Amino acid sequence: MERIEGIVLNVIPYGEKGQIVQMLSLDRGRISALLPGRLAQKVHTEPFSCSEFEMKSGRGAMYRCKDVTLLDAHLGLRESYEVMEAGGKMLKILLKTQYPDRPCEILYGSLKQFLKALPQSKNPKNYSLSFALKVLRHEGILEEEPSLPPSESAALKALVEAKGFNFLDTLTMQDATISQLRSYIKALLASY
Repeated sequence: MERIEGIVLNVIPYGEKGQIVQMLSLDRGRISALLPGRLAQKVHTEPFSCSEFEMKSGRGAMYRCKDVTLLDAHLGLRESYEVMEAGGKMLKILLKTQYPDRPCEILYGSLKQFLKALPQSKNPKNYSLSFALKVLRHEGILEEEPSLPPSESAALKALVEAKGFNFLDTLTMQDATISQLRSYIKALLASY
């Protein structure tokens, strides 16, 4: 039996009352755990929540969860649709890029920082774009010389190299630039 800290990326109903929880963990990267119905009914396992999971190895790559201790529900993310949507995009890119059982301490720490800062964000779209581009760079997917017009290339560089959340709050981009960057990210993920 081991204790694993993780941030819930996705929850899939299983059987009558059970759940399969996909999470990003500090030590193991992306993993999945089966929560039996009795446990799933009494614990808080929603996307964004950070918990400590007491688990043991199960069949294949699936862990079997015995207990869950909530560390942070990140309830502030649910106070605004725009903030929740930006957070959801962060979780989605991790589901697409992270392989099971591959440790990713840097991405885990980064996700925790972004989720903590996002509810106070003045510009949630910048947060989700910056996070997505940082993940793509971490995974080696982001091109050194992207095939984008100069204004979009400059915005991409600023988002990737952003060191603080104050910068993301003050960065202004036109809707066309945001749309172009989202299309660029989708194209990179499609080829991944």
